[in-house]
Amino acid sequence: MSKVDVYIVYSTSSSISVAISSVGDYAWSSANWNGDDAVGLAKNGTLIDAVGEDGSDPGSGWSVSGVANATKDHTLVRVCGVEGNTNWTIASASEWLVLNQDDFSNIGTHSFLCVAPIAGCMDPLATNYDPLANVDDGSCTYPSCVAVAPY
Repeated sequence: MSKVDVYIVYSTSSSISVAISSVGDYAWSSANWNGDDAVGLAKNGTLIDAVGEDGSDPGSGWSVSGVANATKDHTLVRVCGVEGNTNWTIASASEWLVLNQDDFSNIGTHSFLCVAPIAGCMDPLATNYDPLANVDDGSCTYPSCVAVAPY
């Protein structure tokens, strides 16, 4: 699975989680989003990704992937295969996973290539080890120990 680099901007607030600040790239005193502000990512002066629409006021937050106010008090993670999209109408429909607030399980990583799950035994010590498996299905079996009497 291929990974792309992730750049983490975080608030200098004393209440920032160490889970963020310990892996963050840039502490910014103005990093204080409440869910109803559009945020963009630019590269060499060109907008390459956006959350929300500049100039629009969504109320409390924008809907994302069918979740109302998903940009408020949620964690948004790009689905695999999406590098960025400045068209919020398209992006908000299906290009983001909406997770619970403060879900840091994906922090610092993003899977660019989508890999279909292949269930199987992932333990190389098992008799039914499947080197192609990328999801352990709990099916591993192990050889029985045979006791040998000393002679």
